[in-house]
Amino acid sequence: SSGINAEWPLRPGDYMVACPIDLNQARQLLTTFKFLIDEPLVNFYRDNHWRYIVTLEWDDFLVALSDEELSQLPCPSIVPITAPGSYREFLKHVENCIIPVTYHSSGGTNDDDLVKVGMSPKKQHEISEMSSLVMRQLEGQSISQVIDFGSGKGYLPENLSLNNPQLLVVGLDKSEVNTRGALNRNNLMNRLWYPLHLKANPGSTINRDELNHYEPLMLHLNPTHVNKNFVGDISAVSTTLRSDRSAMLVGLHACGDLTSFLLSTFLACPELRSIVSVGCCYHLITQRTPTQCYMTPDSDSPHHYPNPDPTARHAYPLSNTLKESPVYFSRNALNLAQQAPEKNTYFRKLPDRNIFYRAVFQVILSTFYPKAAFQNVGHKASTANDFPEYCNLALEKLSLPALLEDEVMGILRTYEPVERHIYIVYQLRMLLSRVIESVVVVDRLCYLRENGIKSEVGCVFDPVISPRTYVITGEKP
Repeated sequence: SSGINAEWPLRPGDYMVACPIDLNQARQLLTTFKFLIDEPLVNFYRDNHWRYIVTLEWDDFLVALSDEELSQLPCPSIVPITAPGSYREFLKHVENCIIPVTYHSSGGTNDDDLVKVGMSPKKQHEISEMSSLVMRQLEGQSISQVIDFGSGKGYLPENLSLNNPQLLVVGLDKSEVNTRGALNRNNLMNRLWYPLHLKANPGSTINRDELNHYEPLMLHLNPTHVNKNFVGDISAVSTTLRSDRSAMLVGLHACGDLTSFLLSTFLACPELRSIVSVGCCYHLITQRTPTQCYMTPDSDSPHHYPNPDPTARHAYPLSNTLKESPVYFSRNALNLAQQAPEKNTYFRKLPDRNIFYRAVFQVILSTFYPKAAFQNVGHKASTANDFPEYCNLALEKLSLPALLEDEVMGILRTYEPVERHIYIVYQLRMLLSRVIESVVVVDRLCYLRENGIKSEVGCVFDPVISPRTYVITGEKP
């Protein structure tokens, strides 16, 4: 564990919370600070974004922060001593608009090294904590089946099955490579796990086939169609799942709209009685506007998107609560929701200098190559040792002629005195990242509650280890 509770000032609270954020305050906050979350950071110097900070009269205090204080800026609970009253009030509003990042370790479900084979430390943490939460959620419910949607290599369903032989577990994934890998791993675990089980339980009468009821399945689903016979259709191609039994639906880091699809499927299928869902990849969600236009993540424009599927049912917002008074996000805002403020703060991490280089390079593009000012320079330039090399690599990527080093360095020297400005704004943006994520998560929570589901939201992972920690749990009455 990172020891986050000692290092990161978290708000006290229960594992799950009932009323996570003030939506009206979140809406106002995101509107007021739209310039921070919507404006591309690459245009920071070209468009003089610092003027917004000057208008707020925060510039002097922010520039005077030490590196240590700047590294702590994404944490709303840490208030710089020199902060003016308006900034302190801003931090209070941010706290009110964030689902509390309160993590309590469950102790995990199994520490056997065999189960951890092939997993990174991050994945080990996620599987251990998620398995423990699933088992707690099953307590007191007459559910004997678990369906893991988007199971990947099968780490979670396999861990659930090996440690709980009474469970029937199916892992669904659309990738043939993942499913084949999960099947091979499961066969290996079956061979190795049984002798360990007998050694730990000398009097056990369970046979090898009864020890593990996990089945990996490759399944392609239409994400625009909610299937009321979801469990029945899967049981028709499964040797494990029973259509006459209740099941829990689980989604660990289901990307973008897939989490919304899971929630809709859970509501539609009567055999699904419980759900545990952790979302991720908010930059991949589709948004539905009041005029039924759709904003999708596959456009270069941050505000106006083509509608790839007018019949999509799983676009944000899902809930009537947010539909009646919506909060929409630009593409940049949803990208920002992918940040890891707790991790950066815990490790006292400051922004990389490539952020500064990229913004200065944007000035060069706008000055010398205006037609190329909106092109992506890629990641190759980030390997550069200095700014002239950065420019050469970026210009090469864009197939543009090189500049003289004196010209490049002249422009760099113009902005070096205000280099710290972009790092400050970068940290302030990260401070708002959890607000954006919280609004999306609360929309999903409200969607379940509006449909009569007893549902809660909390944190299942240490956010320093796994930043996408928000989990929604739900039970049908």
